[in-house]
Amino acid sequence: MQSRLVTMGMAATPDGSGTRIAVCGAARPAALGPVQRLYRRLLGERRTHAFFREVERRAALR
Repeated sequence: MQSRLVTMGMAATPDGSGTRIAVCGAARPAALGPVQRLYRRLLGERRTHAFFREVERRAALR
């Protein structure tokens, strides 16, 4: 998926009794690179854990 400012991709594949997923996103304009790197350092891990908690919560509802 992409827009003028952001590009993002997702993939999923079976892995044993579960599913392996991957997510990648980035800001497109080069001018936003420093902001993106700062955001990743400050909040990246926290946001990643929150994202996967939400994916697990939604999967459990199915």
